[in-house]
Amino acid sequence: MARFRLPLEGLRQLRKSTRTERRTRLAEAYQAQAILTQQQEDLRKELAACRDAQRTLIAAGGLDASQAVQHGRFQLAIESRQATLAEQAATLEGDIERHRLALAEADQQIRLLDKLEQRRRKEFDDRQQSLETKQLDEIATRIPRRNT
Repeated sequence: MARFRLPLEGLRQLRKSTRTERRTRLAEAYQAQAILTQQQEDLRKELAACRDAQRTLIAAGGLDASQAVQHGRFQLAIESRQATLAEQAATLEGDIERHRLALAEADQQIRLLDKLEQRRRKEFDDRQQSLETKQLDEIATRIPRRNT
């Protein structure tokens, strides 16, 4: 009996490795997003702490002009860093979406190859069954019938 062989197995392996690579890239992008989110949260806390310290000094009456300038510069530096992180986050969102779509496409290509294999395997099995049936019918016609 003949064995089923799909000549596209090399292509399937290539598609699977592509999917794995795309899955890895998407995971890396999500990890970068988590790091970026943590950095943004740290900056928010740092800015809030700076403003609280400034309010405390103002309430106590101990804030002189040089301290006010220092706090202002520090707040501007934090806000500038926040703006930079926001730009990076927007860029990263686009990258994540691009990686997600690429992964979905790779999954679709593998599913397509799987469906093709199923269809070809069924066709092969049907041909094999038909061939076996013909062979059995031929054998049956060669055997003399007994009259009972």
